[in-house]
Amino acid sequence: GVDIASIQRITNQFFAQEQLSAGASASQYDTMANLFDQLNGALGGPGDNQSLATGLTNLASAFATASQAPTSSASRTGVMNALNGLASDFANVGGTISAMRSQIDQQVVNSISSTNTLIKQIYDLNTQIRNASSGGDNNSALLDQRDTVLNSLAQIMDIKTTPNADGSVSVSTADGVNLVANTYAQLSYQPGSSNGTYGAITISNLNPSTGATVGSDQILDPHIGSGSLRGLIDMRDGTLSDLQQELGSFAQATAVAYNTQNNA
Repeated sequence: GVDIASIQRITNQFFAQEQLSAGASASQYDTMANLFDQLNGALGGPGDNQSLATGLTNLASAFATASQAPTSSASRTGVMNALNGLASDFANVGGTISAMRSQIDQQVVNSISSTNTLIKQIYDLNTQIRNASSGGDNNSALLDQRDTVLNSLAQIMDIKTTPNADGSVSVSTADGVNLVANTYAQLSYQPGSSNGTYGAITISNLNPSTGATVGSDQILDPHIGSGSLRGLIDMRDGTLSDLQQELGSFAQATAVAYNTQNNA
């Protein structure tokens, strides 16, 4: 015989895992899209007073005016003012990027706090479901509650779930780092940067009875494949960090180009 109920449960588990994976990916890109919107608004577009494009245009216009009367003090003052304005634009954009990275870092802190809370909730619900199952209760309300918490956790980071015979569910990252089993994980992070570089998120497993750490800590960042936390880390350490370096290189190249021409 075929156990229809068992087959139905396996089918549901497959679709439930697909839903969790899709939710994690969607959450990652939604997070990044919102941050890109903030960045675009802060940097401005061509024609906006605070944009680099406007500063460069103003400088070009000042040089064009000065070329008509190169010995005029007014012409020289106009060029100097335009150069100072462009330098301020570089500084403002650099400050905006730094502020965004700090803002994102605080969001990482908040996400880790939420993750720890959700992991502990799943472990506690597993215990309640296991006890209810042993007493013959179908515990459907607890199962629904656990599914809700799992969906919330999957919004933050991609997870893999494995149902157990006693009604509990084991949870790990997509590549197998344990989050919930007989122990449960706790994430740790020290916010702030050192010379523009941010630290790693670490993960440890706790003994539920004693609260003591089981095994050694490990770095979690490489094991976060998607979710809002992945989006925050990629924007902070990737997109915005690269943009900040490109801005510095652009500012330096601009200064060298104008100084070279002035010396000539």
